[in-house]
Amino acid sequence: MAAAFIRKTASRPVLLGVAACGLSATGYQGITRYNTAIEVRGRGIDSQFTIASVNEAKTTFPGSGFTKLILQDSHMVNHNVKYLRFRLPEGDQQSGIQTITSLLTTHTPDGAWIPVFRPYTPIDADEPGYLSFLVKQYPNGKGSSHMHSLKPGDELKVKPIHEFDYKPNEYSHLTILAGGAGITPFVQLIRRVLNDPSDNTNIHLVFSNNSEDDILLKSEFDKFAATKSDRFTATYVVSQPASSTDSRIQRGHVTRPIVEQALPAKGDWTKSKVLVCGPPPYIEAVAGQKGGFGWTQGSLGGILKAIGLEKNQVQKF
Repeated sequence: MAAAFIRKTASRPVLLGVAACGLSATGYQGITRYNTAIEVRGRGIDSQFTIASVNEAKTTFPGSGFTKLILQDSHMVNHNVKYLRFRLPEGDQQSGIQTITSLLTTHTPDGAWIPVFRPYTPIDADEPGYLSFLVKQYPNGKGSSHMHSLKPGDELKVKPIHEFDYKPNEYSHLTILAGGAGITPFVQLIRRVLNDPSDNTNIHLVFSNNSEDDILLKSEFDKFAATKSDRFTATYVVSQPASSTDSRIQRGHVTRPIVEQALPAKGDWTKSKVLVCGPPPYIEAVAGQKGGFGWTQGSLGGILKAIGLEKNQVQKF
């Protein structure tokens, strides 16, 4: 697999890319995929940056070490989600990370000798000099609690983990099925696709949450749906009653009819891809359990199998 890519600009790349299907490739077999990554899979504020010059040539920058980032500023987005903006080692650097890429973080708790490793997905990966995250804090979450405790000036060690090889126009249609904080890995992808004028890929997002207030990044998705309606559609599913009259918000849980409406015509399935991320029960219901403690795709199951898709047409995160 390809490692992280860098721009051929005056900006100097900082992050060392590493290609990995899971942390087992980097020596962290004890961590399950969802228990770690889900702690940040959300976005509560709109991006202040768009993907610039996406057609610029990029080169591979291999490496396997950790890079230190310094927390520039942070603030709470809601009751349990915090926005953190980290400064790269030099102001003219860019992350250069490839879509979809998470960053493995490491820290050693006070009084402990075993380090804690957690992957988080950056939100604003193209801002010169900075990387931004949204971290949802979970009860007893070692990684998320540490991230929430950081103060400006504190450091964070990170290492890229590339998760999905996306090439512009490789697919005519992407169906994105996200449950709760499982939206985060797809933010990079949605922005890069829709902000690339040469990419004609269509995207239908089905975003499931407990309540309407939990729909992170809704205003940005709504803006894309309004300004790029020929390429982007958003459907929201909430399990708790809502007062909104928005016709795109459906009550209950994700169902086969909802998923079928988000797929292209069956004759176009060979040119499309379905991407799934969320808590384990969500992934199991939609696409079947992942295998290998969350590090392998496992067998295709759930709604997508019942509809008739093949395993190679689905990617679980």
